[in-house]
Amino acid sequence: MNVNLKKSLLLGTAALGFMVTAGSINTQASSVKVLSNRHLSTNVTVNTTGKNAIYTKAGTLKGAKVLASVNTTKRIKNSDSGQDNVLAYRVAVTNRGSVYYKVVTFDKAYRGWIYGGKSTSSFGGGLTSYTTFENGSVASTDTDKKFYIANPPGTSNDNKSTTYKAPPAWTQMGKGRTVVDGSAIANDELTITKSGTRTREGDTWVYVNDATNPNYSGWILRSGLSTTKGGSDTTEVTDGVTIKYVTSAGSDVASKTVSFVPSTSNNELMNVSDAVNANLPEGYSVTNTSSATAKKGDTITVVVAQNKKTTSLAIHLKESANSNGDYVFGKGADLWSKDILTGDQKDALKKQLTAESNQVVTGTTWTSDQIQTVLTKANLGTFKVKKADSNGKEQTYTVSFTSADPVKVAKDATQAEATAYYTVTKGSSLDNILGDSTLSDILGSLASTLVV
Repeated sequence: MNVNLKKSLLLGTAALGFMVTAGSINTQASSVKVLSNRHLSTNVTVNTTGKNAIYTKAGTLKGAKVLASVNTTKRIKNSDSGQDNVLAYRVAVTNRGSVYYKVVTFDKAYRGWIYGGKSTSSFGGGLTSYTTFENGSVASTDTDKKFYIANPPGTSNDNKSTTYKAPPAWTQMGKGRTVVDGSAIANDELTITKSGTRTREGDTWVYVNDATNPNYSGWILRSGLSTTKGGSDTTEVTDGVTIKYVTSAGSDVASKTVSFVPSTSNNELMNVSDAVNANLPEGYSVTNTSSATAKKGDTITVVVAQNKKTTSLAIHLKESANSNGDYVFGKGADLWSKDILTGDQKDALKKQLTAESNQVVTGTTWTSDQIQTVLTKANLGTFKVKKADSNGKEQTYTVSFTSADPVKVAKDATQAEATAYYTVTKGSSLDNILGDSTLSDILGSLASTLVV
């Protein structure tokens, strides 16, 4: 009996000791506080070290939950995809001297806090400094040469169908294509002026100047260029068949020389029907062809008429992530259905969507630039919105057009439909004071009250 009593006392004491220790740990965890939490003066690209996880808040704070495990941060560390590049944009310091950074992967898959060491002057712990792109020298074989997009038309986001804003794709948050559809630059002469390598992918990118359309100057995969006009037929006129497209009034529309492909029944003649349709200018239809067959070196004339235009347009206005990867009104928020637009703004847009001057020729591509023009005419290129924040305080936000999805309008369609994307940024304190009034308005009003 005495032996059993001793054992019971010992077990009870051990259990009590454990409870005291556990209680002290909880007390320590709950005593951790954040002393500062601020935006970095400049967002910084970093890489994970694989030593720490990403949490919903500083990992030592009570209630912190794991968003990305250590195994995941190890995978990110060794990834060969730029979508796994990481941006650090906030820093917090606890009362224990620990530094945590808020980070987001470029593909937005993970966003949270990760331990960054004991100093805000350098990265440590779960993060390390990282350069996503290394500048190099232009190859001697690429200097003083003319290049073209190798495989037009360029509507794919494949890094070689169009050019990208500096720096190259997936090396800096918020930087994308110069234009979504690069078809227009397929035959532009390009010159290489810079070269470099993406760190994760290890591929070579070059910066090209477009003298014809300077807005298209930008970065592109070196493998996306050719010294000959990509996708074009370089057949000599005497060795092929030239198809000349004209209007009924005789005005030139386009011309194309194609390879001579003799028919199986007559080696001296080519059936040109397929070639005529394959090279038909966008937005036109055939009304008459001078001949269905041609000999090598012949020129045939095809009379074409421009397709009819749409009778109305439709543009969906959606919010996209801002430079920090955040959303103000909500991910993909529809500015129309959420009543972000005023009644007057909606009426102005409706007017432009039915205006004859804005209609699109069917069979053509309604480009991002054209969509932006319609929105700008409705004064919706950039505008301000007043909304209450989460604390109920009224704030002024600037809503700015970012890009739009190009639309290939079907032949004979009556309406073209597109989606435009806007970024939203919080206004300055001066914006909140002035509202829709300018400083000159307020000063003018003040001056009028001082007149005696």
